[in-house]
Amino acid sequence: MSKALPKILLFDDDPENLKLYTGMFTDHFHVDAFQNPFHFSKGLAHDTSAVLIDVLMPVMSGIELYKKLVVHPAYNGCPIVFITASKIEEVMLEAISTGGSEFLSRSMKSTEMILRVRNKIDNYHQNRTTFCLGDIRIDMTEPGCAFRNQNLPLTLIELKILKILIKTYPAVCERETINQEVWPGMKVMSTTVNTHVSNLRQKLMDWNYEILSIKNHGIQIIPKDSSR
Repeated sequence: MSKALPKILLFDDDPENLKLYTGMFTDHFHVDAFQNPFHFSKGLAHDTSAVLIDVLMPVMSGIELYKKLVVHPAYNGCPIVFITASKIEEVMLEAISTGGSEFLSRSMKSTEMILRVRNKIDNYHQNRTTFCLGDIRIDMTEPGCAFRNQNLPLTLIELKILKILIKTYPAVCERETINQEVWPGMKVMSTTVNTHVSNLRQKLMDWNYEILSIKNHGIQIIPKDSSR
């Protein structure tokens, strides 16, 4: 089963730039492109691996958008990368000092852009502690889970399983992957996983996503509308 491409958000007020970069990145990432920066909450509703922002946008600058993203409750700590054609030193310094993970020039070759973004994503995935999907936010440093900004009482095993499923979303997560991460080195009966998944379903009945068991494949999170 093919692994889902990492998702990136792309913000640029120029539709031609959106078309260009979407085409450039589409074989390497799942790209959600936005011309209107005020739609950032919609983009953050799904687990994201990186955000690419045009620095010079007229309605909301890339730096202003960055500041809104990092304080949003659905932001998962993924790298935020600035893109610009500007050679004005003050603009570049402000973008860098704001706290962005990377700075890309439009003059770069596509292979270099892809490599830089990929490296940031790989590093993020290796070290990440926060996982978000819809109204769910998991912080493994605590560890804990919040649903609509309220604490959701999950057992540690439930928390680990939900983290794995969100990390895998939207692809199907194989049961063996869950077993190896939650119970490393142990033989676990399928009924054990089923019991914990069933408990998660009960605790997440009001969530806009559903946890499905896919026969002979594994477990998958999908939007509730998709299961009807």
